[in-house]
Amino acid sequence: NLTKQLTTGSLGHTFTFGGFYGDAEAADINVTTTFLAEFNNRPRLVNLVVTNPTTGARTIISRNGLLNAGAGYANNFHTATRYAAYIADQIEADRWAFDLGFRIERFEGAIRRERSSTFVTDATTPNLSTALRDVIWGNDSFLEADVETSEWAAAAGALYRVSDSVNLYANASRGYFFPEIRSVQFNALGQAESYDAEIIVQAEAGVKYNSRRITASLAGLYTDLSNRRQVLFMNDGAGGFTERVNTVATQSYGIEATLSIWL
Repeated sequence: NLTKQLTTGSLGHTFTFGGFYGDAEAADINVTTTFLAEFNNRPRLVNLVVTNPTTGARTIISRNGLLNAGAGYANNFHTATRYAAYIADQIEADRWAFDLGFRIERFEGAIRRERSSTFVTDATTPNLSTALRDVIWGNDSFLEADVETSEWAAAAGALYRVSDSVNLYANASRGYFFPEIRSVQFNALGQAESYDAEIIVQAEAGVKYNSRRITASLAGLYTDLSNRRQVLFMNDGAGGFTERVNTVATQSYGIEATLSIWL
């Protein structure tokens, strides 16, 4: 940050100039293995064999407690680079105070994810369940993509001193948040979907009163959030899990009042 204070006429300024740079990389390697166990006074792994009452056919569901050796597989590597510049000014006058700020930021990311396939690991042992016989593992083919986006944020606020006891104020801002790269999904053609920032807009205006024995405030509030991405871990119905990404938006508005009295 660089900060400079100066006076122009009856106005006092506090300028702030700054920049930001960040570079990160992350590996996400996961193998999901499931076991069948009972948890009581003497916990133990459970061997389970199911017999069809009609045909008498037997199926080995778990062996030595092992239920599924390879229920899920992930081998991902992501990198991200961000850089930004911003400027702000705090202005003080006789009865007025203003705050102004602006930021612009660039995001660049790279995605590399290995695809998976189902492999038969034991074709000789009879009566094994499919989960014991097969393993989900990487097949050495990869989905790769580069994503990038730029966004800006701005904030403005004003305060007016009506008297020594009463202040009027208002502020508004537009901000953003870059979602996790892991939330980017690929379509059936292996193409990455668009990568957009989450945008939040907020505004507030009100009045504050303060005397020796009474403090009170009244304000109106508004918030709008769009393009919010949720990453959810869901059971896939076969003993493993999948990541589901939902995009949501929300708006809220209301009134807030406070009152404090010293007796």
